[in-house]
Amino acid sequence: MSYNQETSKMVAAVALSVCVGVTLGVFASSPATSLFAPAAVRPAVAARPMAATAPVSYVRAAAQNEYYAPEQAQYSAEEAVEQVQYVQSAPASPFNWLAAALFAASAATGAAFLMMKKRVVSGYEAIRDEPTAIITGAGKAAGIAATSAVLATSANAASLTYDEKMSLSYNEMRGSGLSNTCPIIADGTGNKLSLKAGSYTIDQMCLEPSSFMVKSPSADGKTVTDFEKTKLMTRLTYTLDGIRADLNVGGDGSWALKEKDGIDYAATTVQLAGGERVPFLFTIKNLDAKGDAGQFIGQFDVPSYRGATFLDPKGRGAATGYDTAVALPAGSAGDEEELAKENAKVAAGSVGTIAFKVAKVNAETGEVAGVFESIQPSDTDLGAKAPKDIKTSGVWYAQIAQA
Repeated sequence: MSYNQETSKMVAAVALSVCVGVTLGVFASSPATSLFAPAAVRPAVAARPMAATAPVSYVRAAAQNEYYAPEQAQYSAEEAVEQVQYVQSAPASPFNWLAAALFAASAATGAAFLMMKKRVVSGYEAIRDEPTAIITGAGKAAGIAATSAVLATSANAASLTYDEKMSLSYNEMRGSGLSNTCPIIADGTGNKLSLKAGSYTIDQMCLEPSSFMVKSPSADGKTVTDFEKTKLMTRLTYTLDGIRADLNVGGDGSWALKEKDGIDYAATTVQLAGGERVPFLFTIKNLDAKGDAGQFIGQFDVPSYRGATFLDPKGRGAATGYDTAVALPAGSAGDEEELAKENAKVAAGSVGTIAFKVAKVNAETGEVAGVFESIQPSDTDLGAKAPKDIKTSGVWYAQIAQA
């Protein structure tokens, strides 16, 4: 279903809700109904005969009180007449029906808007939970108009093509969440890009994670543990973008890719179910991958989460600061190794592995897109603790051109 058809249905739903709300408002304010008390009660009270008998509450009180005087049981007819006259004199403004109708119409319109917003957000979450939905083009259903009109004030945003993102102004991008998304391919021609042997350049490469999982090392170092689901604590700043790389295609169709530069790292933090937070540097620095037009696998460098000049709360660092946190380090207490980990800061990097799979290409524009999965170590607090394995999966996009 096209975007125009979806918009027409939503507009029709809002119009129907407004009509129903106005009708209910007019009905609620009609004198023939009992929903508006002054107009409905007036004829009924006027036709009811006046009774000078005591109310039921007075009779019950008299039965329970032996000192109840007979003259107190007489109900004042004049008081009853005054109460009826007070009800009959209630003002009946001609604008009561209009106020009730506008209130009902506003409630109906608000309900319709909330349904529209919930539908858009649900679609966004479905796309993010299933990355292949973006590759097949499901993420383009909203389009530029929906992004600027409905999602401009929301952090949740549907993905757009590269040309659509470049056509948006700064005000349209600000606060929409689009800067943290990778472009999609609207019109694909297959899942493999046929390239002749030679040198190529990869530009505008983008990696957008959709899930982060953590595997903690076992206490004994022998038990195999599984990856656990996490909660993302970082704001929308974890996508890698603008990455450039060199691509060499062999005569047998093999690919050899080497990353050059770009926004190729992002400091990210996730939280485990028990509340522990795990910081890590999501990156593909110096990626060296090999494969073919369908998929390629490689390794990359993972820099230290903290730099060599970072000082901990006790003033210790790898390249600067104090060597130890105490004047005379303790010895022969069995904790020399633990103290050494805290004192001797290590800012050395590590290595991660990533696999790319091509799912959609556009031979005319040289665009490729697919899914990826990487495994890399987490932060070690400059060597003070053992790293955890981080599994990151999501979607990626790139543009390939002749060198």
